[in-house]
Amino acid sequence: MKTPREILLHQHRIAETRLNQIRREVVANLRHKETAARETPLLLAAALKLWRELVLPARMAWAGIAAVWVVIGILSLSQFDQTTVVAKVSTTTIQELRAASEQRRELMLELALLPTTEPAMPPKQNPQPRSERNCEFLNA
Repeated sequence: MKTPREILLHQHRIAETRLNQIRREVVANLRHKETAARETPLLLAAALKLWRELVLPARMAWAGIAAVWVVIGILSLSQFDQTTVVAKVSTTTIQELRAASEQRRELMLELALLPTTEPAMPPKQNPQPRSERNCEFLNA
């Protein structure tokens, strides 16, 4: 009669070949992922890591934020006024422009020829050099 240990070891030997095959497949997949991770650019790897860390765990929150933005966009588009504003075409003629330019020139000439209302400071009468000035404190 077989002992329980022998029965378990016999069952394990039967499954051992299948378990070894599964281990080989898992190790091959890990090696493939490692080589693929080495080949991906750093920026892409960072973006994928960010996606896995921030977006995937909070999918419902991000979906809610996206839904709110869609509603805001729809409301803003519904408030958009469809009327177009047409710029008023100027009907001034060249003669009017010349007259306005002439009037402006005349006003500038009048302003330039007006006498100033502030009295000018009287010029100093023959200023003497400092070396020729008489100083009272030196004479005392």
